[in-house]
Amino acid sequence: MKRLDEQGRLEYYRELMEEVRHRFDILNVMLANPPKIDIRFVREICYLQFRYLCEIIARACLVAQGNLTKRLIDHYEVYKIINELHEFNPHLYPQPVRVTMIGTQTTVTGISDQIKFLKRDDLPKLWGKCGNVLHISPFIQTLEQKPETTFTLSDVQEVFEDIAALLKEHLLVLSRGEESPKALVVNLYAPYFDGRPAVHLINWSFTPQPSP
Repeated sequence: MKRLDEQGRLEYYRELMEEVRHRFDILNVMLANPPKIDIRFVREICYLQFRYLCEIIARACLVAQGNLTKRLIDHYEVYKIINELHEFNPHLYPQPVRVTMIGTQTTVTGISDQIKFLKRDDLPKLWGKCGNVLHISPFIQTLEQKPETTFTLSDVQEVFEDIAALLKEHLLVLSRGEESPKALVVNLYAPYFDGRPAVHLINWSFTPQPSP
């Protein structure tokens, strides 16, 4: 239906990461909870942000892919978007990294085996859980006694940390096995960009780390 050019993809992706940053700000404020809002409503507000963040991640993958077919942009279900994109390119999902820049040399180190983060298979599950938390229908749910643990924020903090670990610095492979494979390298709080999101398109090559 529409294919975004390279510059359009970078700018659109950066705008989505800008929104991620603002939603992280909301989550930080709500978890600190200076107004002492009832914890039930804090959870609801946080899970609303998680729902949006799930959809932003799916949209970001779609934008990075660049070929916005009608079949894909008509979907609103996160699992459908992620599954179809996975068939197109199994590497089209953010991977947490550490980026080192020395002069013109950029080194990207994968850390997905070292930290806990929101994995691709977890994204649709979280999106579905958000719906369960935010919806009070069917009415029978409001009549049932909820366990006391429902009204804690431990799950909220854990989910937030998983999403932040995924997106703070990440790599998204656009192509692999080509002569000049490309990838997006993203820093959500780039110090060289006044703390705002920075998105770079790089020629990407994978160098296996030596076994310990």
